[in-house]
Amino acid sequence: MRRSALSVRVPWRVVGTVVLVAAAPFTLHTYTAYAQIQAVSNQKEQHAAEEASRRAQEEESRRLGEAIVGMRESLTGRPFDPGFRETVKRKLLDVPVEALRDIERDGARGDLGAAISGGGPESADQDLLLLPSRVAEPAAVSGVAQTGYVYVPVTPCRIVDTRLSPAGPLPPGVVRPFVVSGANATLFEAQGGSATGCGIPAGTATAAFVNFVSVGPAGPGNLRAWAYAATIPAPPLASILNYAAVPGALNIANGIVAPLCDPLATTCTYDLLVRADASSTDVVADVLGYFRPAPTSFVVPGGSASLVPIGTSCTPYSGALVGVNVPAPGKVLVEANLQLEINHTQFSFEFLTLSIGNSPTSCSGGVGDISYVSMNTQPTGYYYPSVGISRLFTVSTPGTYYYYVNGYSNPGDHSKFWNAGVKATFHPN
Repeated sequence: MRRSALSVRVPWRVVGTVVLVAAAPFTLHTYTAYAQIQAVSNQKEQHAAEEASRRAQEEESRRLGEAIVGMRESLTGRPFDPGFRETVKRKLLDVPVEALRDIERDGARGDLGAAISGGGPESADQDLLLLPSRVAEPAAVSGVAQTGYVYVPVTPCRIVDTRLSPAGPLPPGVVRPFVVSGANATLFEAQGGSATGCGIPAGTATAAFVNFVSVGPAGPGNLRAWAYAATIPAPPLASILNYAAVPGALNIANGIVAPLCDPLATTCTYDLLVRADASSTDVVADVLGYFRPAPTSFVVPGGSASLVPIGTSCTPYSGALVGVNVPAPGKVLVEANLQLEINHTQFSFEFLTLSIGNSPTSCSGGVGDISYVSMNTQPTGYYYPSVGISRLFTVSTPGTYYYYVNGYSNPGDHSKFWNAGVKATFHPN
């Protein structure tokens, strides 16, 4: 009896020992796999939190930039040229949020250029509200370069004629301000110029080519001209035109490149200051063109790291949009690198259509604008392929443009966007 009992208990212990030893590696493997999955999950959560914080800060920067530009325009009393407005908003995105808050509290007064120059590389405005369509600048641009300034000719246009102005001739020693840019009818008519302006973009134009004429001077004298500022600067020790009361009513003219008020440095209620010296004279001035910074290429990054199901109808990858403040006509190349999660366990085949659109419901395009991913002969399971897509867009007017990563799934909605990196590159014409 005792031997029989012993013979039964010993095998049980042996078997138990074998089971425990065999189970140990399995338990260790399971724990390691769980730890790896948990680490990946924590990493994704951290990445998502960092992305959410970054986007929240960008949203505040966009709001502050929009408010600051609006305040500056209100102080000036004249709206900025659309291209200049977009450029300033894009540059303000690189200014620290704390500095933007200070500028807003101060009512956008002072030297904005100093704050902008302290920022980093330029980025883009990604405001979620589309701005109204803009009026394109003149297409004729000469001397285009990647740096420096370009000259844009315009049809000769009258900006000043003191013979038609209630203020009358320029008396000697008195500084008088004039507008050159924009289209403020009240200001232009008050100085005897074209009521509709002359097509010089406010803010964008840094200088203008102006032909000045001294008409009916009371005696010998000269004119001086320099850029306007809210605190009137001292006149330069240089004449732009010398005149005299010449028999036969001969009127003397001279064409110069006149610097204009810098709206980032000061409040530009006007553009130009002119003073007559020694003798009074009527002044007639025509503008023939302007100088502006050359439009340059720039890159705007974007992306997302959240799981978003891909529907059976056109679905945007929320967060993976990119916005571009376009300062001039040109082209925008949008490129995206996507990673997908494909659930190939529900149907015998999965077919995904991916594209970049200029709206969250645009999944159409040319043959080269759409990418396809199909799963039919592959074994059942989950797949995580990477897909690259790109598309070139033409923009004819300055403004803020948004581009979306979109897609749809057929036959079901079991697949997902996993993460994406998006890049938009603007190239001027």
